[in-house]
Amino acid sequence: MQRWLLPSRALLTARRAASSALDFDLVVIGGGSGGLSCSKAAREYGASVALVDGVVPSPHGTTWGIGGTCANVGCIPKKLMHHAAIVGREVQHASTYGWQNVKKGQHSWKTLVQVVNDRIKANNWIYRVQLNEKGVKYYTAFASFIDNHTIKAVSADKRKTE
Repeated sequence: MQRWLLPSRALLTARRAASSALDFDLVVIGGGSGGLSCSKAAREYGASVALVDGVVPSPHGTTWGIGGTCANVGCIPKKLMHHAAIVGREVQHASTYGWQNVKKGQHSWKTLVQVVNDRIKANNWIYRVQLNEKGVKYYTAFASFIDNHTIKAVSADKRKTE
């Protein structure tokens, strides 16, 4: 079984000095929770890190920012909507616990969607700021391997290749 260990800072510095062709010690493909954690942790060990994250639009054209499926269209939005449903149910039963003049059935789907979208955008911004603060280079692009040491990143609009 092969073990993968992150080299020491001194070794990373020596490798960088010895090879001008090596732009990054680590390129992380995918900006979900695992990719974000990995890239930030590698920077803490002194590695030069790039994170490449691209999203293929859904058949309806839906795309999203950094954070992966969970943060953008899965777990987080679902939990916010679930919480709204719980609040709605509690409002329906509030009079049982002495609450008076509680309006029933007054819900704005438009407001809920706006709150969820605002939270997603805030999270995307927080993730980008954290990467920037750690010194991780972020690319909004699709990555593919050219060879064992080369990765091509093409922007979603295919206008830029790095």
